[in-house]
Amino acid sequence: MYDGEVDMSKSTGVETLVSHFSFDETLARILREIEREGLLLFLALDQQAVARKDGLSMPQARLLLFGRPSAGTQILIDVPEAGIDLPLKAYVWESADEGVFVSYSSPAYIAERHGLSAVLSAPLFGVFPLLTGALGVDRPRLPGKQSPRNKTSC
Repeated sequence: MYDGEVDMSKSTGVETLVSHFSFDETLARILREIEREGLLLFLALDQQAVARKDGLSMPQARLLLFGRPSAGTQILIDVPEAGIDLPLKAYVWESADEGVFVSYSSPAYIAERHGLSAVLSAPLFGVFPLLTGALGVDRPRLPGKQSPRNKTSC
């Protein structure tokens, strides 16, 4: 969990949660939470379908872009290059052994990366409770400590 300091040289800024639900149920639960919170779903990119169209095979994967324009717009006005990290993203993916995971950009990392003030970055921190609420977990796995393919949970 965010402790107020991010060592940018060691972090990729990506956190991963283990889901104990199927891919379809995980996706449905997150989409319900997005809707329940009144957020706008900008995109739900089915990367497996895109790969299939190019003759490639991969496990199920969906990239979700979502947010609240009233929260993100001020960030984009003040720090336009933050648009590379906004809207918020969640990547729902299935491993080759059918484990299901949800990866997302750490709000602390995004804030540090773009030099956002605490006030400006505050709305970003809603992604964590949204995803953990959908999955019924209480914290992300520690980056670099465990491979998600080992199906270890938080």
